[in-house]
Amino acid sequence: MILSKDEWSAVSSIQLENGEYTSEKGILEELLRVHFLGSEIIMEPSGGWDGLELEFPKWKGFWEDWAASKRVISYEKLKWAVFSFQPYKSPGIDGIMAIMLQQGFELLASKLLLLLRASLALGYIPISWRHIRVVFISKPGNHCPS
Repeated sequence: MILSKDEWSAVSSIQLENGEYTSEKGILEELLRVHFLGSEIIMEPSGGWDGLELEFPKWKGFWEDWAASKRVISYEKLKWAVFSFQPYKSPGIDGIMAIMLQQGFELLASKLLLLLRASLALGYIPISWRHIRVVFISKPGNHCPS
C-alpha cells in the first residue's frame, strides 16, 4: 500500500527493466533486488525464531583481535553513538527505542561494550542483528502504473 495525500492506494505491479510487469509478490522482490544489491530474502521459519537451533562460529579470536576491538569500540565512542540517535525515533524489530538505551546507558554500557567488541573480535554478527524491516515510501507526484 502507498500512503498518499488523500487516501491509501494499492500498487498491484511495477514495471521491470525489461518492460514486463511484476505480480503483487514480485513488487517487493524487485524493490529489494534494485535497492539492496547482493542481499537475499530469508523467510522466517514457520514457528518463528524462538527455539531454533543455531550454529555459532567456532572460537577464532586471538589476543590481537580483542586488543583491536577494544581500540575501535571505546566507551566514549559507544556513548557518542547511543546519544546521537533521536530519542523517540521508531524502534527496530527488537522494539528497543533509542531513549531506552540513553536512559539506561550507565547500566548497559559494560554489557554493550563486551557484546560489540566480541562481535568484532570473533568476526561474527549475531543472526538477530541481520534482520531488518524495510518500508518503501513513494514520493508525491510519482505515479505507479496500475
